[in-house]
Amino acid sequence: MQSNRSNRSATSSFRDHYDAMKGLIFGFLTATSAGIMIDIIKVLLSEIHINEFELIYIRSFFAFLIVSVILWFNKFSIFAIDKALALFAFGRVLGSCLGFALEIFSLDYITTSKSILIINNPLITSLFSYILLREKSGLHDMISFTFCTFGVALLTNPFADGGN
Repeated sequence: MQSNRSNRSATSSFRDHYDAMKGLIFGFLTATSAGIMIDIIKVLLSEIHINEFELIYIRSFFAFLIVSVILWFNKFSIFAIDKALALFAFGRVLGSCLGFALEIFSLDYITTSKSILIINNPLITSLFSYILLREKSGLHDMISFTFCTFGVALLTNPFADGGN
């Protein structure tokens, strides 16, 4: 009986570790694709001189197409959202739209390194996760976030003159 419990505990621990590794891999891929997207946006703004609103429109249009295809293949109706969750869904959509638009405007006015330092600041994210989600961060997390922020600041040198 005891070995059965320890076997389930080991399986659960392995599953938690496996899920954590998947989350880290997806997070790394997200950061990589976001970095590529930001660099492409900066090139479009500075070299090709595309308008900010054209970028927002293009991104919104393709996001609409992609989500529509996914919903159509999964046979999911956008009107089947639970009323209690509709407010959260609206907040998520509004936050995403505003965040992307403001990101484009920041890239148009300041260097990419300064924009990245502000956008990807883990201290701001951890603060909002504590306020909104009641997630606890330990001392180790805070020390890691602080070093990460300083590391990004050292790598991007946001206070240097010029756009290079």
